[in-house]
Amino acid sequence: MIPTPTVPDNGLINGKNNFDCSKAPPGSKCVDNTGLAKFEFVQNKKYRLRIINTSAFSAFFFSIDKHEMEVIEADGSYTKRNKIHRLPINVAQRYSVIVTANQPADNYIMRSEFQKNCMPAAAASLPIMKAIVHYEGTPDDLEPKDNPWSDSLTECVDLDHKTLQPLEEEKIPEPTKKLELKIAFHKNATGVVKAFLNESSYIPDINFPTLDKIFKGKSFNEPSANAYVFDKAGEVVDIYFINTSIGEHPFHIHGFQFWVLGTGNGTKVDEDDLNTHNPIKRDTATIPALGWIAIRFISDNPGWHLESGLLMQLITLPDEILKMHPPKEWTKLCELDNKEYKRQTAELEKKYMGNLSNQPFITIAKDLLYSICKSSHSQNNKRKTIGKFTDIPSQYINLLNPHKYEHMYDPENSFVIINNKNKGSIVGVFDYTELYAYLEMHHPTLLAL
Repeated sequence: MIPTPTVPDNGLINGKNNFDCSKAPPGSKCVDNTGLAKFEFVQNKKYRLRIINTSAFSAFFFSIDKHEMEVIEADGSYTKRNKIHRLPINVAQRYSVIVTANQPADNYIMRSEFQKNCMPAAAASLPIMKAIVHYEGTPDDLEPKDNPWSDSLTECVDLDHKTLQPLEEEKIPEPTKKLELKIAFHKNATGVVKAFLNESSYIPDINFPTLDKIFKGKSFNEPSANAYVFDKAGEVVDIYFINTSIGEHPFHIHGFQFWVLGTGNGTKVDEDDLNTHNPIKRDTATIPALGWIAIRFISDNPGWHLESGLLMQLITLPDEILKMHPPKEWTKLCELDNKEYKRQTAELEKKYMGNLSNQPFITIAKDLLYSICKSSHSQNNKRKTIGKFTDIPSQYINLLNPHKYEHMYDPENSFVIINNKNKGSIVGVFDYTELYAYLEMHHPTLLAL
């Protein structure tokens, strides 16, 4: 079981596409036939198109009617020319293709089609994204004919990596370390569906963030940190990802390119079929549904790197990180001016006093997204009880007496507000996601109530 993603209403090429406004929600500001993006071609010239999938979830097939494309680059790595008609491109992937304007002067359809087998059933009615390739000398108002390529391609997988060869051959080093990580989605102890790597779901330590631990020489003992340390310079790492879920996953590592050694179906990597001779090097690849991918990279970039949205942390060369000496300003990014803090306190008092009984405390599952700013802010204890209320999650436990305290949830600002019934004053204002993460890590039984 995996969380069901939201289905988009439409797709765009360079910010444009038409939309059937009869399908728009009531009250929407929708305009029919707003026009398509146009690309000007001159006959017999060659064009390099840089294609980027900037969507959050959707994979596409990109093509131009009656025009072949030659792939020359994938995610910043130049490749030998590879002729194709339709290009599969997943989230965050980038390709460069060469298109020759070798057709009769006319208008042609450029199209990007949703790969609907990778999406919920509601995606079946999504339209094709279109743009116009306009040859010089062709009337602007000439309607392009519909001539899509008929190639049948497998959805939810990358362009075959065996056909993507580096422009210059590269002998890759042998691995010095191997990891096998199993991807799964299921409910945690509180009933929330989450992603797991080797049965560990990442939980951010908001009171002691990763970089702070590195600078203070602390270890990563919590399984929920999903932290893997590579402390040897030039270490060559193979990672096999086994995907047991029914959805494919675009995969990347911040700060690294990696060699794609192979992909396949099932839960066992076919090591005899891995390409270790001249594989493509890129930074985003698709782990197929109910399948696997094998990658190799060199641990040569000191830092703290997050892999994918699932999520694991790669701590590479921690001794080199210690030499970086972060500036003092790093821990001051989120400090509020005292006057500003008092102003916000006054606004909260005005907004909520006398209206608390009408606002129930709501527990809802939310994604846990945290910035270094917020984490360092908490760890360095910069937020203190100022004025009339606290916002430190660890102090929430002291405010659970229902006879003394009243709780409510502010969905507009994502705050949990605690009122002292006896004194008629606000004693706690907590960021919901931060509080939820703290309780999940330290008091998970409270979330199951």
